[in-house]
Order: sequence, then structure tokens, then C-alpha cells
Amino acid sequence: MRTIIFCILFLYLNNFKAQSSFRIFYKVDSKQNRDNDSVRSDIYIVNAYPNQKLSLFYNNVYYNSDSIMTNLKNISDATGGVNIDFDKLGSVNWNKGVLTKNNEMYMIENFDGDSYKYIDNTAINWKISTYKKKCGEYDCQKATADYKGRQWEAWFVNDMPINVFPYRFSGLPGLIYEINDSTNSYHFTFLGLKKIKDDPFYPKIFSTAILTTKNKYSKAFSNYKNDPSKKLREGKLVTDSGETMIIFGGFSKNFIEEKVKATKTRLALINNPIELE
Repeated sequence: MRTIIFCILFLYLNNFKAQSSFRIFYKVDSKQNRDNDSVRSDIYIVNAYPNQKLSLFYNNVYYNSDSIMTNLKNISDATGGVNIDFDKLGSVNWNKGVLTKNNEMYMIENFDGDSYKYIDNTAINWKISTYKKKCGEYDCQKATADYKGRQWEAWFVNDMPINVFPYRFSGLPGLIYEINDSTNSYHFTFLGLKKIKDDPFYPKIFSTAILTTKNKYSKAFSNYKNDPSKKLREGKLVTDSGETMIIFGGFSKNFIEEKVKATKTRLALINNPIELE
């Protein structure tokens, strides 16, 4: 697994304005197979635009890959061709996105180069405790909740009364510094924050997402797990970062069979989703 080196951004509370647009970074540790202790780590981003009642939660890989692909396209347009280093696009260990807009929450799901979004406004019934502790430099307060089949423990910063959260953990009166479930399968840790421009940035998986329902998405994903060869038969290669490359001449039968086998094996190992109901 690649080692992710991340420089923590320092947050100065005295200079922070709640109505500013800002980008928050979280480290997400996930154990997606309940039968072993293997933990994978990702860096996730929350872009928050309070004045527009808008926030986006997405994997850092999508932020980087969108920038890389834009640069590659500019080079290709200027020179007529470009060499692509797939390793630079990065890999996604845990793949979820959330768009919150005007109090509506959209789940963003992505597989095989296609993105889907559906509304799920299921609220969290938090129980805020009187327990407090130091989280790095900040004073945090404890909250717990049962949500989507898991028991969650969160620590939030009282001095930051902003409605910003990783994943779907909305509703606490402050910024979530840390949250994990009782089995330690999923653990979110705040890394830092910085101000950004008010012009919203939408990763490609958000801007191209097809509006659907949760049931229709689940059916489409089930069909993909049963037969993940559709794009390969069309001569398309989907990278870990969700980019689709057209391969002239297509792929051999053996190549397709090997890729399908590897994909089915990988998907079969994902048996510990963050939402159990």
C-alpha cells in the first residue's frame, strides 16, 4: 500500500470566520473485510461553502486526478499526444462521496468509471455527553449515536460552531475532530483546515453523477459485481481514480478474463460496508 505523506495544516481559531469557504482534510482508516485486520487509509476532503449551503465530501485522489487529467488534456491538445503515468493518478481504498446542498444530502457512488447520486436524508439522533478531552490543541466534547447499523463515538470541537462534518455525520454543534464505530472498522481523524475561494469545486464524480434512487443504484452495482466486463469489452480501461481510457484495438480475451477474475475477487473481499442497514 502506498504511504501517504501529509503535512498538517494549522488552524487559527481567532482568525477564522464561520461564513468563510474552507477545505477540511480528514484521514479515513477503513477495514472493509470483517474477517481480517487489514486497515487501509485514505485522505478525504470536505469543501464547505456556508453562504451557499453547500458542502462536498470526496477522496483526495479525485481532487488530484482531476487536476492531472486537465493538465494532460492541455498538453495533448498542444502536442497531439501525451504519455500517461497511471501511478500518478493514485488509488482509492474507500470510495464514497457526499453532496449536501440546501439541506438535501446526496450519496455519490462511483464504480467502473460511472457515477451515481441519490438522496438520503436519514438524520442522526446524537446523544451529547458531558465528557470532554483534549484533541490535539483543541477542547473536544463526546457524542454518540446508533446509525445505519453501527454505534458511533464522535469528538467535536465546541469552539468551532460550524455545521461541517466528514461523510454523513451531520447535526453536531461543532466541527468533528474524530469519529469511529464500536468495531474500529471506520475511523475519521481531522488533519487540518484552510480557507478557499467561494467558487465551488466539483470533482468529476460529482459533476457527471447520474441522478437515481438508492434501489436502482444497488441493482446497477449488483449487476456490475456479477459481470464487471462491460467496459473492457468496449475497449475501455478504468483506473483506480475513476478515469476511463479508450484503448485502441481493445483487449484480448485472456486479458479481459484475468481482469474480470481479479475484480470479482477484490469485490468479494469487501464484506464490511460502513452502512449495515
